Amino acid sequence: RQGKDARVGASSDNKNGFPPAMHLMAMAGIGATTGGISGLFGVGGGSITVPAVALVSDFSHYKVLGTSLAAMILPAMSGVATHHQAGRVVWPVALPLAAGSAIGCYLGGRHVALRVDEDVLRIIFFGLMVGIGGRTF
Repeated sequence: RQGKDARVGASSDNKNGFPPAMHLMAMAGIGATTGGISGLFGVGGGSITVPAVALVSDFSHYKVLGTSLAAMILPAMSGVATHHQAGRVVWPVALPLAAGSAIGCYLGGRHVALRVDEDVLRIIFFGLMVGIGGRTF
């Protein structure tokens, strides 16, 4: 869809009032930070990207989620290549895990998320991050 929502850095998408170039730089900075942390700790990029993009934009929670998922394509490919070359991918586990994740992502995004209020999604995301964080100790 074209229009105001399609322009990165448009005033409706940019609550901090950054000029478009600054907005793009902020997004690149978020991406670089997410990639570095993901590479160090193996955390899902969305756990960092979603709150960071939400802080610097006025995107709806639905758009933040979709944008975060799209942004993970290239880093995932790069990470897989790096870990495969080092012999650190257990393909008999990774392939069914990836297939299940793809199916779950499609069903969750297509049939569940759009039926749940944005504020409820934010609360669920918050609870999930707290729960996962608590399990690391």
